[in-house]
Amino acid sequence: MPGRWILLAVLVISQVVDTLMSLWLPTLNAQIINLGVIPGDVPLIWRLGGLMLLITVAQSVAMILSGYLAGRIAMWIGKDIRQQVYEHVLGFGSSEMRRFSPASLITRATNDVNQVQNVIFMTFIIMIQAPILGIGALVMAISLDAPLSMLFLVAVPVLALVVGLIMRAMSPLFKEQQERIDEVAGRIRTALSGVRMVRAFGRKGFMESRFEQSNQDLKTVALRVTNLFALMMPAIQLIVAASSVAVVWLGAWRYLEGGMPIGNIVAFLTYLMQILGAVMMASFMFVMVPRAEVSAKRLQEVIKTIPEVKSPDKPKPLPEGPLTITFDNVTMQFEGASRPLLAEMNFTIEPGKVTAVIGSTGTGKTTLLRLLARSLDPSSGRVLVNGVNLRELSLEEWHSRHAVVEQTTYLFSGTIATTVSGLETEAITPEIRAQIESALKSAQAWEFVSALEEGMDAEVNEGGKNFSGGQRQRLAVARALFRRAPLLVLDDPFSALDFATEAQLRGEFERLGEGVTQVLVAQRVASVRHADQVIVLDGGQVVGIGTHETLLEKCETYQEIVKSQLTLEEVL
Repeated sequence: MPGRWILLAVLVISQVVDTLMSLWLPTLNAQIINLGVIPGDVPLIWRLGGLMLLITVAQSVAMILSGYLAGRIAMWIGKDIRQQVYEHVLGFGSSEMRRFSPASLITRATNDVNQVQNVIFMTFIIMIQAPILGIGALVMAISLDAPLSMLFLVAVPVLALVVGLIMRAMSPLFKEQQERIDEVAGRIRTALSGVRMVRAFGRKGFMESRFEQSNQDLKTVALRVTNLFALMMPAIQLIVAASSVAVVWLGAWRYLEGGMPIGNIVAFLTYLMQILGAVMMASFMFVMVPRAEVSAKRLQEVIKTIPEVKSPDKPKPLPEGPLTITFDNVTMQFEGASRPLLAEMNFTIEPGKVTAVIGSTGTGKTTLLRLLARSLDPSSGRVLVNGVNLRELSLEEWHSRHAVVEQTTYLFSGTIATTVSGLETEAITPEIRAQIESALKSAQAWEFVSALEEGMDAEVNEGGKNFSGGQRQRLAVARALFRRAPLLVLDDPFSALDFATEAQLRGEFERLGEGVTQVLVAQRVASVRHADQVIVLDGGQVVGIGTHETLLEKCETYQEIVKSQLTLEEVL
């Protein structure tokens, strides 16, 4: 940071030098005309001309330096804002992602940051130079001819009024334009994410129609902004041209009366251009600032959003050893929902045991796992880990103590080795590669990975879309096993696997031993029947807890699930 303040100081100095040189040149030009050209003093013309050349060179150096420094500082600030937004968004939970769509967050982190970055750059260039140039040129013009300077009392207010009226009309359009950009980005993201489904269900025409409407709305708003821009420039040029004509006409009149030398008229005309140029530069800022203000508010909206799920200010330490997890009267109800998704959940997950959760679709199984992984916090009740409320633990520590396999598998881009390990390629040592291979073998993924030409170094596209569903699921399991966490949270990890692969993978889970607590959600009875404890959910409530055999005798809901899969069970 100290280095940036030094650069900022150099930037201000270079801007001041640039502006002062600009103000000096018209006076020297007037002296050349009045004292050199008219009397025919050639040596004076050479001396003053040489001085003007040196001043022009100094001005150019100062201008280049200020532009370079302004760009460098603006890029630094833009980088910091993008980094801050990115890091903050990574802490968002489900509720925050419902508030800000992914498309909106992408637009804010890119387009909105660019808008702010551009206005910062122009601020360093214009807002230092324009006031000095405008005031300095006015003082110099008055010193040349005070009566003629009265012209500024008309030209400057008229120019400011025209720009102000146009900007007042443009300001609300900038916010609408950003919203339309969000909408278009959302349409594109949706289409690209589900392009296979669009083709499979013949929705191409429907998607094109929706995008065409959003695209048309964006074009309409952008056209209105462009039309106002197109109106502003001719209006400014008209005022500048009228002012120039007035200076020439009035200056000629003053010259004929003997009150103003011809060189002063030329210099005065230059100072008029500088004053109006300063007003135009300021007006250009007035164009950019409202747009950047909208972007800045959108960025602040993201940055100031406090995630509902966050680490406490003074987290409690989590005791070492196997994890005992207790759901103590836990209820989960989303805002606006008519009834809770989970109600009064009371059970204990024993350390080193396999606890399975089963139930029909929509009974809250995945929500239960998200509470356990602390992607959500319960509306009421407590989730206790070794007697400590999960809310009182550091998120970083809790994330380091458990591994998750999501129902919808997502793989980060990179190689298989980096995806499984979460490390950069340079950080993967031979020892770590051996651990990755072991995790892949345990996840029943080594067979297809070793068959690839590049093996563990094979590329993984974003989301793992270059692998089949079953392969992605096994890679996700390998990623979880590689972490060797004391808690495994498994959301239907067998859904994309055939029965033989599932049986082999279940065998690997059983061999993890008592040091690992496993919580498994599954749809098939075959996947949960060997668990130490099975929790049966129905309508968001626990309707049965016990072993497979116990529930077959005592839990009617479990019996119905088994009957619905009877043919499958006979095969197994």
